[in-house]
Amino acid sequence: MKISFDGNQITLGATKVDLEARIEEADQHDDLVLVRLSYDDYADDDPNGERNVIALDADGKLVWRIDRTPAAMVRDGKRVTTSYVGIDPSSKRNGRPVEAYDSSGGCWRLNPKTGEVSDPIVTK
Repeated sequence: MKISFDGNQITLGATKVDLEARIEEADQHDDLVLVRLSYDDYADDDPNGERNVIALDADGKLVWRIDRTPAAMVRDGKRVTTSYVGIDPSSKRNGRPVEAYDSSGGCWRLNPKTGEVSDPIVTK
């Protein structure tokens, strides 16, 4: 399927879908399209800012939203906002699990069927 995007609109074949935030990257993984949305487009108190990776089906319907980073720091009793800054859906084609990178330097194994993250690897 041909995938393109501009601003917050993604085109999946002949289907156009408007998303809640600007699209930073999108790539097909099996029968899903993994999309990383711009963290900057979310209000500070919007919990989806930390869950800024989504999966769409071929019709553009939301299948899942990624888990929050499990190991975010806590400062002054509050969780430090940690968004995702990269995804690597092509890693499966290279024999590695799909990976999601967070703004704290963490790299997480991403289950592309559910959006669950696990098995942290520190990258910074």
